Amino acid sequence: MSKGLRKSPQMEWKPFKRIRQHEYVLEQIKKMITSRTLAPGDRLPSERELSAKLGVGRSAVKEAFRILEILGLIEVKIGDGSFMQRNNFSYFFESIANTIGFLSDLTPDTVLNFLEFRSVWEIKCAALAAKNATDEDIKMMQIELDRMEKAKSNPTEYKVADINFHHLMCIASKDKAIMLVVQGVRNILVSYFDVYPYIISEPERMQNSFISHQNILGAIKGHDDAKAIKFMQEHLDNARRNILGFFKQPSNVEKDKKLETLSPSKSG
Repeated sequence: MSKGLRKSPQMEWKPFKRIRQHEYVLEQIKKMITSRTLAPGDRLPSERELSAKLGVGRSAVKEAFRILEILGLIEVKIGDGSFMQRNNFSYFFESIANTIGFLSDLTPDTVLNFLEFRSVWEIKCAALAAKNATDEDIKMMQIELDRMEKAKSNPTEYKVADINFHHLMCIASKDKAIMLVVQGVRNILVSYFDVYPYIISEPERMQNSFISHQNILGAIKGHDDAKAIKFMQEHLDNARRNILGFFKQPSNVEKDKKLETLSPSKSG
């Protein structure tokens, strides 16, 4: 190397990850909240204005506003606009992500740890969804369940519908605290599901997963919180068995290495 020339530093390039449009809208609003650009009492741009500013569809802005309203972060006043609520929840997103940041290193152990963490909110979430879900909530969950059924031969497509199903169930719970936690761990949840197609790729496991979701939605449709708890617990127990069985198989050593590359700390 010629004297005086500095060796190029080793840089870790992180690939772009596709996210749904309403999640992009939420991310932009989150940045404005945590930077204090948006403060309690401030009026948000209209759906039309925000759609134009961010280059997304109005339906994405509408969905983002719906989530923020459920969380209690904004108040929608008919004919007047949407306003940031005057409470401390507005600055909670960042602290949630920081508090559980240790979970972002997705090794086989932390996949199981995250599954245990999911059980803290998802069992309660299923019970509340059974009590509080509206006809519209149930309709949206059914759409994702139908997508899962059609995607049984495609684990990657199945994963997308699976994430959507659980996200919609949390919205249906109408519990602001659960929604804040789920929003805070969204990136970790997506990374967890990046691993899952490898675990449920066998037809029998895929079918069992679909039946679990079908049972959960059936309990929510029937507004039976006891059954919702039972079926969600069975779903999580089944997921744990699948994970343990997957990593105990010697043939999955290479997939274990693939899992390491899926960790957000490595792949972005």
